[in-house]
This record gives sequence, C-alpha cells and structure tokens, in this order.
Amino acid sequence: MLNRILSAALLVSLLLTGITGISIAGSPASTPSTVTPIIVNPLKSPSFWLTTAFIAGGAVLLYNKDDEIKNWVQKKRNGTTDRLAAVGDIFGNGAYTLPPLCLMYLYGHYTGDVKLIRTGVLGVESFVVAGALTTGLKYATHRGRPTEAESFGNFNGFGFSSHDVSFPSGHATSAFAVATVIATQYGDHIAVPIMAYSLAGLTAAARLNDNAHWASDVFVGSAIGYLTAKMLIRIDNIKSAKKLEVAPVLYGRNLGLSLTYRF
Repeated sequence: MLNRILSAALLVSLLLTGITGISIAGSPASTPSTVTPIIVNPLKSPSFWLTTAFIAGGAVLLYNKDDEIKNWVQKKRNGTTDRLAAVGDIFGNGAYTLPPLCLMYLYGHYTGDVKLIRTGVLGVESFVVAGALTTGLKYATHRGRPTEAESFGNFNGFGFSSHDVSFPSGHATSAFAVATVIATQYGDHIAVPIMAYSLAGLTAAARLNDNAHWASDVFVGSAIGYLTAKMLIRIDNIKSAKKLEVAPVLYGRNLGLSLTYRF
C-alpha cells in the first residue's frame, strides 16, 4: 500500500506547487512576450520536486514506523497527555477556529486594520481549501484508523463510506492551515509564530495520543495545511499589486495562466 502514500504526495505537490513564477511588466507597453506563465508545467518546477521529496520522504519514513509509533505513544499515554490532547483537539476543530477568524475580520473592518482583515480572510480560505484537499484524499484512500484497522497498511481505495478515513488527518490539516496564516502574517512578532505552531503541533500530537490517526496521517495532513496556507498567502500578495491581469497564455506547447501586474 506504499504506492498510495507516494501517489498522495505527488498529488498534493502537483496541486500546491503549480505556481512557478510571477510576471512583472515594466510598462503598459509590455507585450505578451514579457509575460511569464505562472501555471505552466509544475513537473519542470524545482519547488514541485522539493515539495514532493519532502512529503513523500517524510510520509514513507513514518509509514514504515506507524505501528511502532502507535504502540510507543499508547504505552506513554496517561491522564496528563489526555488533558493536553483535549486542548489540542480544539485548534483542529472548525467550530472553535473559524469564529475567531471571523471576529478578526470584523474587528479589522471596525478599526481599519487591513492586516487583520487579510488574516481573517486568508485563515478561512486556507481552512476551507486545505480541508477540501484532505477530504478528497480521505475518500480516495479509505485508510483504516488505528482503532478500526488490523494493520497500518489497510487501504480500501476510493469510495463514499465515512468509515476508514484516517489518511490524512483533518485536525492536523486545519490546525496548520490556520496557524501558518497567523504565523506568516504576524511573523515580525517572534512570539506569534512560536505560539501558533506550538498549538498546531499540539493538535497533531493529540491525534496520536487519542489513537485517532497513524503518524504518517498526521504528517501529511500537517504538510497539506502548511503548504496550502503558504500558497494562498503568495497568491494574495500578488493580488495586492497595483494592477493585476490574469489571462491564458501559450508557452511553447503548454497552455497555462498568466498573472501580471504593472507599475
């Protein structure tokens, strides 16, 4: 079943590293030849292969140790870890994370704080997009949870059943999707990234403590959340340019999209 892990890593990388460049036109007289396609062929992008290697390598290493890690964590489980896990689960639950993001957006409008508005919007967008990717992988793989499966290699393939949807971890995805937005937006305050990623890490650890996921589930879910947030932040930064143009472009034999701003 290792091929399913590798295929998932390839899919995630393909979806999250399609942006390969940014076009900057120097004057309104710029011609189409100055336009650099931003979505052309991700397979030619170094970032695509680096991302794939990171996700696939980490997932494979953990996959081979999933059963050992599960047994070790459950052996160390106690009342203290359960209480910490209860706190961590909160930050991976949209019922608790989305309302504060909405409040950030509203308070940003009230005070005129543009950064707060953007953080609220990006946080919700990241939560939704990352969640959609993770949900798709869950139903495409149908991996049994530690409490449901006899083996860590129990993948049942595509289906619509709500059972056996361990891979990847939705809580870890959501926690890192939101934490990465907040950490990036307020990275000038060192305490913010430390706090944000610590809480997201606690959420990931909670899923192992509660025996709800395998370690590889948590790793891939965390990677999806992180990379999705970074992608959306990058797109948002481009959109904030003075003049934005989005158009189809033919680049060699590849058809893609061009994102251009002029100044």
